Amino acid sequence: MIKNRISFIALMFLAVVGMIVACTNPFKDLEISVSSNVFKNVVNLEVGSTAGVSLDNATVAITGPDAEKIYNAEGKKIFRVIGGFLFLAVDPNVVVSEQAPLNINVAIAATNHLGVQIPVKITGGEKIAMRKVVLLNTAAASSEMAVKNTSVALAANGTPAADVTVNIPPPTGSSESATIKIPAGTQFRDANNNVVSGTDLKVSMIVPKTGAESLAEVFPGGTGLTQPVVHTASGASSGTLLPGGMSEVSFSLNGTTITNFSKPVDLGISLDPDFVNPETGQKVKAGDKLSIFSFSSNNPVWKHEQEATVQSSGGKLSVNFSSTHATWFLAGNLIKSCGSAVKLKLTADWLKNGVTHPITVKVFSNMGDDAGKLLVKKNITATDGSELGFDNLPQAPVIIRAFDADGNKLSETTVADPCSTALQHIALAASPVAGNPKTTMQLYVRCPNQAQPVNVLPTFYLYYKIHGQTGYKLLGIVTNGYISTTLLDPGKKYDFRAVWGSTVKDVNDITVKADNTATVGDNATGGEILGTKAGATNLELLKEKCKEAGL
Repeated sequence: MIKNRISFIALMFLAVVGMIVACTNPFKDLEISVSSNVFKNVVNLEVGSTAGVSLDNATVAITGPDAEKIYNAEGKKIFRVIGGFLFLAVDPNVVVSEQAPLNINVAIAATNHLGVQIPVKITGGEKIAMRKVVLLNTAAASSEMAVKNTSVALAANGTPAADVTVNIPPPTGSSESATIKIPAGTQFRDANNNVVSGTDLKVSMIVPKTGAESLAEVFPGGTGLTQPVVHTASGASSGTLLPGGMSEVSFSLNGTTITNFSKPVDLGISLDPDFVNPETGQKVKAGDKLSIFSFSSNNPVWKHEQEATVQSSGGKLSVNFSSTHATWFLAGNLIKSCGSAVKLKLTADWLKNGVTHPITVKVFSNMGDDAGKLLVKKNITATDGSELGFDNLPQAPVIIRAFDADGNKLSETTVADPCSTALQHIALAASPVAGNPKTTMQLYVRCPNQAQPVNVLPTFYLYYKIHGQTGYKLLGIVTNGYISTTLLDPGKKYDFRAVWGSTVKDVNDITVKADNTATVGDNATGGEILGTKAGATNLELLKEKCKEAGL
């Protein structure tokens, strides 16, 4: 039964938390609470790949001005992706607020993937914040991302004997492509500006479909198209980068990463003909001026490089420019951001009485004939009255759309002035997948030799899928041992996955009922459970943790 399995998860979480939580019980036989919520502010990153492969072997580094205040679930400084999740927690002795936020950078690198540098701002507005991070696989193309890897033979002196041109075709259904031309005699240099020798030059090029929503997930900088810092010709500014075309170009020679060249190389980027130029408010055309920005993983900030004139050839629009380094390049424009966050309040009659539902809120551009680029999105486990905010939205009209767990649109709101300080009220239509009876789960633990149960109050992420199907979806956040949902159909069988920090537990083939309440303890005849596996071990674990808690 689900109550038995879920309670076993609670016991497992108690074992983890017992190492970092101290509790005393001055009143024997009275009910007390042992809370796993030692961390007051948590960020859980769901880390995935565009190729759908596991990234549990990825390397993680936490840097930035407040890195020393961040820990893993065990209160240590060892950070790993486990089960597709990276758990980050703020030192509980640190007070976080919008006036005193924490700022860190999260660097994630994995084989055959472009590494990411993600700025994370923790304000305390969301006690448990969740973000999705997607690393771009450099070995696998998709319908929205063209990838090309090729080799170029160099002369014995490590330079091209003649000009070399490499082209990458567009993604399926797109007209966006890229070309790079390397002049004869070009020397290739590493990050320390040393000339690298060799004859086998590896060239990798990536071209995304800039109109696709998936671009926001892999957009360099980790915050979608909205960026906290962009280096412009006149100084640093926050803002939204709207791309008409993009390409990533990277090189390696004899296994050494090449970052710059002795001669400028020529690049050409074909543009999306539906791109609306913010400078004119019309679709891009020949003669328009677009800005060229670059992004380097070594210095994870977009930087203005130069201006380029849009050209037309064979019915296709493109920009052509030169550069002495290899990196991401974007042709488009920057719209400066609002000075404050945009605040939203979600309301829904079907989310009253404590019922929660995973809601995805997406913000799109709203310019002229442009169908709208996805600028940024957030996931929230919402109830009636939940609030959330978006930083760095542009000083331009946007469209805000909310979606349920299955991607059904629940609302659409046009905001003419995102810079207004007024709270935006978003009314959510009833979700077609959340019409089941209310289902609740509540976890308890009773220590041996105690008359009353101890409320074990774990807070963790719970995912689900129909038994036998593939692909877990977020059910919600189990807060203080409790969750209420209408996504589950009592009587059906489900598989569940619980995630708390570095602990990931799967329970399968579970038939749910409306009220799933249970107590972990040693009184089997009284209905208490110790789990269906290794019950004796679990009992000893329970005794030990209760002893540590002074019970």
